Amino acid sequence: MKILVTGATGYVGAASADALARAGHDVVRGTRRPVSDPRSGETWLDHGDLASTIDWPSLLAGYDAVVHCAGFASVPDGVSDARVASINVAATAALAEGAARAGVKRFIYMSSALAGKWASGNTNAPEGTDPASLYARSKREAERRVEELASKHGMAWVILRPPMVYGPGCSGNFARLARMVQRGVPLPLASATAPKSFIAIGNLTSAVCAVVEHPAAEGQTFFVSDGATVSTALLIRLIASSLDRPARLVRVPEALLRGLGRLAGKDREIASLFDAMPLDISPIREALGWTPPMTVVQGVRDAFQMTSVQDRKPQQAKQKIVYLATEDWFVASHFLPLLRQARELGLESVVIARVRDHAPLLEAEGARVIGAGMPSAAVSIHSTCFRLTGSVAQDLCAANAQRSFTALRCAWLWLAVWLPVWPVCVR
Repeated sequence: MKILVTGATGYVGAASADALARAGHDVVRGTRRPVSDPRSGETWLDHGDLASTIDWPSLLAGYDAVVHCAGFASVPDGVSDARVASINVAATAALAEGAARAGVKRFIYMSSALAGKWASGNTNAPEGTDPASLYARSKREAERRVEELASKHGMAWVILRPPMVYGPGCSGNFARLARMVQRGVPLPLASATAPKSFIAIGNLTSAVCAVVEHPAAEGQTFFVSDGATVSTALLIRLIASSLDRPARLVRVPEALLRGLGRLAGKDREIASLFDAMPLDISPIREALGWTPPMTVVQGVRDAFQMTSVQDRKPQQAKQKIVYLATEDWFVASHFLPLLRQARELGLESVVIARVRDHAPLLEAEGARVIGAGMPSAAVSIHSTCFRLTGSVAQDLCAANAQRSFTALRCAWLWLAVWLPVWPVCVR
């Protein structure tokens, strides 16, 4: 397919163009100003400022699809509401109509999860509720215009709603958090534990490649994410682990931080750290059979171990949670949800037990079950041992593969009670 990717000098647009080119498509990269040093084999289209009048029907003749990634990804200080509307709404509508008149078969619009039902932090707001921020309202209005114009002209359309995008070389909140973690800055966000969805750039471009051709994607709006939900505090721990730095999280009351944010005129920024925003990606899973190729653990590690999305380094061995129990039914009866969460986060669960009557059930949840002898001393106090194991496992899931975590202080108990077993957490 011949595909125009707008915003190809931006983070999402550039990565999407690269992914589509690797998938074998004839990709043309759109930009508002000439590119001085294009890479070998790349084709660029200098279409000018999106707010200007552009003859899209002529420019898009012969194209099969358009992936529209250009526009404001946030609203910088000093940018007027009118400028945001002209770029994010009017220019998107003009491009969609021009593509339809040129005979383009499919239009993919890169929107935002904020354009969905997330109104003022209310996760139960109906889908038709207008979002709260100027940026989110502009993305939602652009979605409406794309749906209207594409349907009017008989052009297939697809809308993707990603949350915060992170990855190698990204900017924005993720990069700011990474810089503060790298510098050892204490962050007052230990209480920021509300579930959120994020998406690695590799997962987002995988979704773009899926919706470009799949017939079931036509006329659909899909939330996309890494699949597993994490919190702001958990994301910081993941970043710290990937950078081999401690996560200096300080517990400050949420209400105090929100109050300070209101006084400083940053209430929306503070709310974005604490408000829940879990996304349901089951529609795209079920309609297209699409699954994020990377877990959130892999995505964050790749953000610091790769110079580009395609320059992937070998993955490190998974961190493991080791459960010690006399009988595996303790794990089966108490910790199945924890096994599932660990699997979603890319962690490996290992159950070491003397009796293995429930191995098939545990293995179905992704755990590895190992039989081992247990000294009589451990048998007599196995319930205490198991409670400690479960506590450390929960801490590890909360820390999400953090190399150094407080729960390891319990390790001497395991070693004293069950000497033949390797220490609780191994790489």
